[in-house]
Amino acid sequence: MARPKKVGLDYFPLDVFLGGSVEYISCLYGAIGVQVIISLWRRIYAHSYYYRYDERAAIVCAKEFGEQLSLCFPKKNKESWEIFDEIVKKAVEFGVFDREMFEKHSILTSKSIQKTYLEAKRKSSAAKIDPRFALIDESCAVSAEETAVFGAKTTAKTEIMPQSKVKQSKVKQSKEKQSKEEESKEKESKEKQAESGFAPLLSEVEDQELKKLYEEYLKMRELIRAPMTECAVESLIRRVNDLEPNNVGRQKKLLETAILNGWKNVYPVRDERAPSNANGRQSAFSHSYTDTNAIDYAALEEQILDQVEEDAKKSGAIYL
Repeated sequence: MARPKKVGLDYFPLDVFLGGSVEYISCLYGAIGVQVIISLWRRIYAHSYYYRYDERAAIVCAKEFGEQLSLCFPKKNKESWEIFDEIVKKAVEFGVFDREMFEKHSILTSKSIQKTYLEAKRKSSAAKIDPRFALIDESCAVSAEETAVFGAKTTAKTEIMPQSKVKQSKVKQSKEKQSKEEESKEKESKEKQAESGFAPLLSEVEDQELKKLYEEYLKMRELIRAPMTECAVESLIRRVNDLEPNNVGRQKKLLETAILNGWKNVYPVRDERAPSNANGRQSAFSHSYTDTNAIDYAALEEQILDQVEEDAKKSGAIYL
């Protein structure tokens, strides 16, 4: 079943300055008089380009104002619907609505209302004015219909009507959301591929905690935008084993330190306390890294210090 075409409008343009005939209503009835006119415009455009106004319409339309009209004009000693009807007839008298259409057909419409309606519905084939109520000449109506046909056939960029902007905004938001979801899925997929690609290399690591640290180090390298290749991972494992052979605890320490500092490589772990020489002085040569050389730097430094002290005594200098 085909969806019925909507004849009325969802919203309508309203000028910033309501001059002319509407200003006369404002002078006589104040802001609430202008509010009555706007309420009638809303009913007209919701229907199409006119609103049928008979003896019962005033009661129905005045309902939305409650007792405001009678309270605003207590000296008139009238009901709200009677004041509403009085404002409508004054609007017809001042030309807000067409007098002939009101007296002959009991409808509220005007030339400007019909032009606005056709402009908003120019792309719709249902936008037609009943010849009985037409206030604009035939050329204007034909021009509007031709514009609608042209807009339907052309592929060039045309002006977007306000009533289509809401749909366009929703489509744009949907596309942005879909794009973000795709980027997130792609990122997760790359991470999984990277982890699975290094799985055979890390399978040689027997200790599960150590293997987990390798994986965390690889993630850290991804975060600092310095991802590792398979060859680089092999070199990393060899370096860790060379720095701390047969010592899983110190291998873990190497990786933990590199992760905390965001290093692109691993370095020897510092000893908790550097060795001292016989005189209690901390050796400058016995640095805080693990020393795997056979040379005893502490003894060598002790010999140098003794020689310096002896030379100082011979020269009469004070040595502290």
